[in-house]
Amino acid sequence: MVKKPKLLVLDEPYSGLDIAHRASLTKLLDELSSKMQLIVMTSREDEFPSAISHLALFDNAQLSQTLSIQEWHDHPLRQQALSLSESKSSDWLSLMEGEHEQASQEPLIKLTNAKVEYLDGVIFNDFNWQMKQGQHWQIRGPNGCGKSTLLGLSSATIHSAMPMTFKSLVSSVVVASLSGM
Repeated sequence: MVKKPKLLVLDEPYSGLDIAHRASLTKLLDELSSKMQLIVMTSREDEFPSAISHLALFDNAQLSQTLSIQEWHDHPLRQQALSLSESKSSDWLSLMEGEHEQASQEPLIKLTNAKVEYLDGVIFNDFNWQMKQGQHWQIRGPNGCGKSTLLGLSSATIHSAMPMTFKSLVSSVVVASLSGM
C-alpha cells in the first residue's frame, strides 16, 4: 500500500476472520475502492464488499459470464440458488430435529473443569461442557478466544478411549483433564 498500487487482488480475504474483523475489512475495502481497483475472489455472496460493481462467473474453470452487480441480483441462477438454499435449510432443520429426538443422552464429548493456559495467559479455566449425540453446536467468538483450542480438546476427547491429560507444548503446564467416550 506504500507504493499506492492501482489494483488490489484478494483471494478469499474473509476466510478465517471473525465478524468484527470481517466488518473492519469491508470498511477498509470500501475506503480503498475510491483509491484503486479491486478484484475480490470469493465463493460467498455475503463476502462481496459493497464497492463491488461487477462479477465474473466461472463454470468448469472457464469464464462463462460477466455481469453488473444489478444483473447479478436479477440473475435466474442467483434466484434459483437462494430458493434451493431456503428449501435445503428447511429440510436440514427437519432432519436435525428428528435426529435430536432419537439421540442418546450419553455425552460424546465431556469437558470437566478444563483449563487451558499458555505463557501469555489463560484461555479458559474451570470450563465445563458436554455435547450429546444428535446435538449440533456452533462455536463463536472473536479471534484468539479459544475456539480452535476447544475444538482440539473436543477432537482429542472423541478419539480417546480413556481420560487423559494434555500438556501445553508452549509452557509445559497441564491444560486439561478430559473424559473420553
